[in-house]
Amino acid sequence: VKEMPRIDNPARAAGAQEELAWDLFIATNGPARHGQRGVAEVETGQRGYLLTGRDEYLQPYRDSVGAVRDSLTWLDRYYNGDEAAKATVEEIKANTAAKLAELESTIELRRQGREQAWRELVLSGVGKDHMKRIRAASERLWALESERVAVERAEVFRTLALSRIGVTTM
Repeated sequence: VKEMPRIDNPARAAGAQEELAWDLFIATNGPARHGQRGVAEVETGQRGYLLTGRDEYLQPYRDSVGAVRDSLTWLDRYYNGDEAAKATVEEIKANTAAKLAELESTIELRRQGREQAWRELVLSGVGKDHMKRIRAASERLWALESERVAVERAEVFRTLALSRIGVTTM
């Protein structure tokens, strides 16, 4: 997150503050969205492997698992001590862990030659339910951050308006 530059012109200050607020918004929501997209990429690698049985199809899976875990670690650190976001972050983490475990199970079942078992697991809908929960929790986190940015922006504009009144009365 970049530091707010010192700007004497109130109009330019408002623009700079809005840019800072937007950067913060993107910084805090990027990992949640990236984690969600990463899980979808992990799923893509898993699907390719299940259909072909060829290990090279697991490369997107392997690449994305690490990125998903990094996103979860970032979310955990960023929201550490944030009671308003705690339950949502925990829900994202729990459902992501469950989804990754389900994907790993299907791959392992395929490796063992247990065709019927991996197909039943995929068709059970368990993974789809976890993805639905991940998406819903990510949207709630996005809404929380959107609300926070709006509150901060309103406070900045209020402060700028008071500053203008003070400058005008001098």
